Amino acid sequence: MIANVGTVKMFGKTRSRMARLRASCNAGSNSCTVDTALDWVPGDLVGFAPTATQWEHYEVKTVTSYDPITGLLGLNDTLAFYHFGAASSTATNYQGLDMRGEVVLLSRAITISGDMTQNDWHGQFLTMDTVMFDAQGNQISYQGLTILKNVEFSRMGQLDNFHAAIRFENSNLPSTSTVLSSIDGVAIHSSVGWGISVKGSSNINLKNSDVFAVT
Repeated sequence: MIANVGTVKMFGKTRSRMARLRASCNAGSNSCTVDTALDWVPGDLVGFAPTATQWEHYEVKTVTSYDPITGLLGLNDTLAFYHFGAASSTATNYQGLDMRGEVVLLSRAITISGDMTQNDWHGQFLTMDTVMFDAQGNQISYQGLTILKNVEFSRMGQLDNFHAAIRFENSNLPSTSTVLSSIDGVAIHSSVGWGISVKGSSNINLKNSDVFAVT
């Protein structure tokens, strides 16, 4: 567990966070076509979002090859489900909604991984405010500030409670602060329970992040 009542800042390398399927992929295929000019490399972990009514038809694969010119993506294993794709956006046909399957990059240069225990109590990153007293009995207030940019979380969270992989609890930086807590470009995967929990907290920026395949 990481419990922050002070300041934690982590800045990973900016990556190509997400791509769209440029053609449909059938179950049994070990390759697909995605957007070009991505920075994906062999060994990266990617998640395929479901494109049908079966919400559980997501899957995670490892990249074995990627051609930034053609967008051809090679996978370490065959796909278990069908994923819809098209050469261009479907937004004009569906009232602004692009129905093409999303392929999300789950790998980051900075990785925080929890312990896989039998009781499903894995890791968690907690930010909170607290009050302590010094030796003379004087009250000292601490405020938690967390800035995570392009960080990967895996095997995190706790099952059947609100202890999420990333948790803010009673963290209330004033809106006038020059710097606020921020979760940006973060990927959470292979975890249990909730991905992100914000309880009794305020002034937290959550953006451009993915919680993928959390049970």
